[in-house]
Amino acid sequence: MSPKVRELLAKYTPNPLALGPSFEAQKLQQELQGLLANLRRIYWVTVAMILVVFVLEVLIAAIYIREPLVLSGIAAAMGVTIWSSVERMSHLSKEMAETTLLVTLSDGLSQEAIERVVEQLLKK
Repeated sequence: MSPKVRELLAKYTPNPLALGPSFEAQKLQQELQGLLANLRRIYWVTVAMILVVFVLEVLIAAIYIREPLVLSGIAAAMGVTIWSSVERMSHLSKEMAETTLLVTLSDGLSQEAIERVVEQLLKK
């Protein structure tokens, strides 16, 4: 589980000493939806940044087409860019999938069931 999701769920740890229900499923769902919206924005900002860097690398390669040393450096930079981009996008996709799953579960389950799901997720 991603640190952001774990941190959010930790705020909703059920309090066994509280009198009456202390778990706020609606508030949890709202915060999860907010987190999901932020992750979607981060995802598209990351896509835009990757495209800008890639276009700049291609432009620099076009300018220095006759200099093999510069082209080899650009090829290395492209490799690092692609590797880090795939890594970052993979991490973001995983976070978005976790959050989407929790939003879907919180929408369809009872408050007690959501409380048990949160307890189980925080135990892992």
